[in-house]
Amino acid sequence: MKRIPRITYLLGAGASYNALPIVNELPSVAECMLENLNSLYNKFSGINRIERTTFNKTKVLIEEVKKHHSIDTLARKIWIKNKNLRDAKAFDEEYARIKNLITAILYFKQINNYTNYNDFEICKKIMLNRKSGNQLLIDPRFEAFFAAIINEDCSIPENFNFISWNYDIQIEKTLHYYNSAKSIKDVANLYNINYQNFKLTSHNSQILKLNGTGLFDLNNPNVSSNKIMDHVSITNEAIDIIIDGLSDDTEKLKPISTLIKFAWENESEISIHHAIAAKKIEESDFVVVIGYSFPIFNRQVDIDLFKDFRANYNDKTKIIIQAPEGDVHQYIEQLESIKSGLSKKATPITNLDQFYIPNEFWTQKPESIAGMTIFT
Repeated sequence: MKRIPRITYLLGAGASYNALPIVNELPSVAECMLENLNSLYNKFSGINRIERTTFNKTKVLIEEVKKHHSIDTLARKIWIKNKNLRDAKAFDEEYARIKNLITAILYFKQINNYTNYNDFEICKKIMLNRKSGNQLLIDPRFEAFFAAIINEDCSIPENFNFISWNYDIQIEKTLHYYNSAKSIKDVANLYNINYQNFKLTSHNSQILKLNGTGLFDLNNPNVSSNKIMDHVSITNEAIDIIIDGLSDDTEKLKPISTLIKFAWENESEISIHHAIAAKKIEESDFVVVIGYSFPIFNRQVDIDLFKDFRANYNDKTKIIIQAPEGDVHQYIEQLESIKSGLSKKATPITNLDQFYIPNEFWTQKPESIAGMTIFT
């Protein structure tokens, strides 16, 4: 019997398109979130929490994001500008705020099934192209994909790996359905997703998140350990932390951080994490890139990830780029700036209804899913 092909998925924001905003939509969704926080808090507690809270600093930050190519671009600029604060081990409020803003937007959108974005004029047109409107907490393609490949014991086939640039919890929320996990951390433990301490990442991890995860980390000096805010559905506690993390009150902001770790932060633990991801790609027969545009500020990491990919090893080694028809060939061209010869190994897929699975997987599929009806 032929060897089952090793398949690695490299995911970008477009992979979550049907549930989450893409980069140029984040400011509008952030404004809708700020408008809706008070009514939601009142719904759960009967208290008008925001009457005592102002968000002027966050609103200024949102206006600044609008002037940039992406929120990541602004974060990178702030990181470079404030090097003196890091060198002095001082609190970098500006950098903390932009990380909190990213986390709040994505976390709020993925656990909140109460907000109707059509109630907000600024957000009405954002998700018109999404499947089933704009109330989805999970992109349906994740649900269809894992329903197709997952083993009967709810494990992920051992020949599949996932490397994600995204801060979202789309994979975790999808896998949550298949087990009794009560939180995202429980899901992470079951599937060996190391989102808290990158130093502990192992080669056995099948899901690697290059930039960490958009969850809040509460560093309370009065307790012995931190608490991760990782509810799978919205709670008053979650809203409370979002409010404090975006408020003008610096003292309330200080103990709230996020599990996002940008690639440029270049800590030793991130380097270890990236090295394991690179090894996964090196060992792959197929690398399927979904919704990732190979942006310039990730270029060095992408170079490191693909440096040992066997571009000329054999004709069966392939890169699949799944992206909109108007973008896919540009992404393939960008592969040449990452490694010579990569673009020749790339195949475009422009059908975005389902995540692409190489045909070789079905013709050489494991016994655990043999005979299963596959829907595409």
